[in-house]
Amino acid sequence: MVSRVGHVSDLEHQIHELWDQRDHLDTAGSASETRDTIHAAIDLLDRGEARVAEVVADQVVVHEWLKQAILLLFRISKMETIELGPFEYADKIPLKHDYEHAGVRVVPGGPSAPVLRSERGFTCRAASGSAASSSPLRPRRSWSETTP
Repeated sequence: MVSRVGHVSDLEHQIHELWDQRDHLDTAGSASETRDTIHAAIDLLDRGEARVAEVVADQVVVHEWLKQAILLLFRISKMETIELGPFEYADKIPLKHDYEHAGVRVVPGGPSAPVLRSERGFTCRAASGSAASSSPLRPRRSWSETTP
C-alpha cells in the first residue's frame, strides 16, 4: 500500500507531467487516466486535505502543482449550463454542495471561501481572485503579527 505522502508525491509528479503536456490535452475527451489524475488533486482541495497556499514557519508556501491542477481542470472540462431554481449558470465546474459540513461560508452574490480563525478568535474570509488585493475582507497582515 502506498503511503499518503507517497501518494501525494506521485500525484504531484503526475500533475507536473500533465502540465508540461497541457497544449496536447484534448478538451472534449481527455483520457480517463488524465481526468482521474486531475480530479484526484482537486478532491484533495475539496476535502481540505491540501491547500494551494499555506503558511509554514511564518512564510507563505504556494503549491504550484495544485494551481496547475486547477488550470488543467478548466482546460479539460466543457462549459455546461446548470439550472438551480430560477437561476441559470454557465461554468466548467459543477456547483459544490454541503458547505456547512465542509466548514465553508458562502453568501449570496459572493465567492465561497473557507472561514479562517485566528488564535485571538476573530474570523475573516480568505480572499481570492484578482480583486483580492483590494478586498476589504482580505487580512492586511499575517495572523502572527500583533496589534500594539
